[in-house]
Amino acid sequence: MKKVFFCLSSAALLFSVGCQSLKLADIEPTANKNPRLLPPVEVRLDVATFGTVYDLQSTHQVQKGNATHQVTANTPLYRDLVTIAQKDIRNNVSEKYGEPKGTIKYKLITGETCRTGTPLLVFDWLTLRIINLLAVPSNFITSKMQVRADVYDAKGNLVGEYTSAYNKSATTVALYYGYSYKNAAHKATLATYKLCLDDIKKQITGDYERLFKALDPTGEVPTSPELALSPVVEPTAPAATAPKTNPSSIKDAPKATEASNAAVSW
Repeated sequence: MKKVFFCLSSAALLFSVGCQSLKLADIEPTANKNPRLLPPVEVRLDVATFGTVYDLQSTHQVQKGNATHQVTANTPLYRDLVTIAQKDIRNNVSEKYGEPKGTIKYKLITGETCRTGTPLLVFDWLTLRIINLLAVPSNFITSKMQVRADVYDAKGNLVGEYTSAYNKSATTVALYYGYSYKNAAHKATLATYKLCLDDIKKQITGDYERLFKALDPTGEVPTSPELALSPVVEPTAPAATAPKTNPSSIKDAPKATEASNAAVSW
C-alpha cells in the first residue's frame, strides 16, 4: 500500500512540475486589425454573466489582530479576460487616445469547460500515471464559448449588438509538451475567448459607418483604405489627329495645275 501511495504521489508531483506554463502570448489578442478604427471607447467585462461559468473572484480570510476580515480578489482568469479585451479594442478596433465616445461591454451567452479524453484518463490511472512518463497525453480540456458585445454611446444608449459564433478549442494535458489540468483549462478558455472576439470584430467592420456615426455623430467617417489606395481616374478624350494625306496627290498637284493653266491660255 505504501508503494502504491508513493508511486501516485511521485507521479502527481512530476506531473505538476513537468508541464508547460502559460506564456505572455496567451494573453495577447490576435493581430487581426480592423481596416478602419472606431472612436475611442471604454471596455467592460460583464462579471454577472461570466461569473456564472468561470471563477472570476475569490474570497479568503485575513487575520488582523483579533479581527478576521474577508477579502475578495479577482482571479488570474478574470484579469486575463479583461486584459485581452482591452488590448484587442485599443489595438485593433478603436483609437487609443482621446475622450471615450462610448463603451463596449462583453457578455457571456453560454460557456463551459470539460474533459474530452476520458479513455485516456482511465488508462492513465490504471497505469498509476507511469504512462505519462512516455509523453502519452493524460487528457484534453475543451472550452466552448459564445460572447456578445453590447456597444453604448456616451449617453448610455445601446447602439449595437454583435454576437459571436459558438467557438471551441482544446488544450492537451500531458507532461513535457502539455499543461496541467488547471493551466490547460485556463489556456483553452483564453483561446476560445479570442476566437469569439475575432468574430465580433468582423461584424463591427461590416457595420462600421453606421456604428461610427452612432458613437460620434459630429465626426467625419474615415475613408476606407482600399478607396484611398485606388483613386478614381477620370477618362480623357483621345487627342485629335490630322487627316492623312496621300503623298502621290501632293506630287501630282503641280502637274494638274499646269495642265489646267495651259488649257485656259489656249
